[in-house]
Amino acid sequence: MSKARTHLWCLIVFFILQSSVAFAQTCIDSSGCQDLSFGDAGFVSATVNNGVASGWATDVAVQSDGKIVVTAESANVENPEVWDSYVLRFDQNGILDPSFGNGGVVRFRFSAAVHEWINVVAIQSDGKILVAGKGDNITTVVRLKPDGSFDPSFGTAGKTNFTLVSRKWAVPYSIRVQADGRIVLGLNSD
Repeated sequence: MSKARTHLWCLIVFFILQSSVAFAQTCIDSSGCQDLSFGDAGFVSATVNNGVASGWATDVAVQSDGKIVVTAESANVENPEVWDSYVLRFDQNGILDPSFGNGGVVRFRFSAAVHEWINVVAIQSDGKILVAGKGDNITTVVRLKPDGSFDPSFGTAGKTNFTLVSRKWAVPYSIRVQADGRIVLGLNSD
């Protein structure tokens, strides 16, 4: 029988390793104690890119059903000079969700830029997932359907790109969805 949980928040701890992308997350219950029934003794870790390239996790959001969405970036396995973006989804117990992407992981590139960064994630009320990042001088917002596929009704094939005319770059550091559905990005620029 599964025990119902009330979590105040989910804390994600990032690890940058020379040979792999790994991160651990832990849940804190409403009394402020680590939830030891989450994952393995309270922790969950994941590795992308078969552990052969460096990178890190960047943000976390919790869906209304308790599933945990994490964004990460990593050097491309085939070409370590190029960076890929990842979205991972875990169930409430910390297990990668097989109904999302490829075994719980979606890998993609925002653009043809060599270095791109996926920075932020937000969950819409309909369960669609918004992620935003930057590649060279282009800022991109991507919308995924609840199964991890790109939402073709958003932008062009699920992506929308923009640049700030008077700036060389703009890095998203916050993303929120207003009650009317509008997406608000907080950006840091040169």
